[in-house]
Amino acid sequence: MVVQCYLWQIVGTRNEPKSARKPICDLDGTRTRPDVSSRDTIHDGCRGSESEGACISFPSILSILLVIAGFISLNQSKKRKGNVNAERARRIKYAEDLFRELNRVTFKGNLPEDTKLIWNKRLLTTAGRAKWHRSRDGSQRTEIELADKILDCDERIRNTLSHEMCHLATWIIDRDPKQGHGKLWKHWAAKVMKHRPEIKISTRHDYDISYPYQWKCANCAKIYGRFSKSIHPAECICGACKQGELIPLFHEKPKKTKAIPTLATSEPKGKSQSRNVMPLIFIPL
Repeated sequence: MVVQCYLWQIVGTRNEPKSARKPICDLDGTRTRPDVSSRDTIHDGCRGSESEGACISFPSILSILLVIAGFISLNQSKKRKGNVNAERARRIKYAEDLFRELNRVTFKGNLPEDTKLIWNKRLLTTAGRAKWHRSRDGSQRTEIELADKILDCDERIRNTLSHEMCHLATWIIDRDPKQGHGKLWKHWAAKVMKHRPEIKISTRHDYDISYPYQWKCANCAKIYGRFSKSIHPAECICGACKQGELIPLFHEKPKKTKAIPTLATSEPKGKSQSRNVMPLIFIPL
């Protein structure tokens, strides 16, 4: 039986490898056997001795390290996010438990039990705000807004929540909707502080807010704080002295430049051929 053989020929290729591909059989039909006299073996594209084991190239090691580093960074990011969510859930529960306790002991259950405690991420001008609405049919709705980005510890939660509960007491229990920080409000504040001495109730919320992004005026040294990079020094100046340049007090990452799009000639993988790159040329019609 005649064994048909096919010779591999590469026509019109450039930069042909030094060692041409060997045919799988000779012209007379006999199979070609590899030379096994040498003890060298090939492992994953690199040559070495049989006793040395598998050989891994440097690009392979680098790729593995990059993948491992990516997994570690992703796990750390998920862990930080989980810790933030867990702490926020703890603060929410702490505020709800404190509201029920003060309503039961200090206000004798006269505040509505269905009062909503709303954690507002956009509330930045004050630490808390109480709201009360009574409709014509006698039904009422009460809620207390708490600043999510300001009340970052139990002490601030205690002081702010009790402050707003005293407002609800003057409006609902004393039936004085126009009462601010007057005599009735101070009466309820004294009762709360007597029951819980660690609570300090004042007429104003003067908490120092820790902003992650800050800018300093180069002229008058006034500092502006924000929770995002909303201030652009190239477009504005200091509002106090009307002339100072705002300098960021945080590290800014350099902006990445966009690469120019190019067209590359397609070529098969695994061959060392030169690449002819043609830039994009736009011809108006």
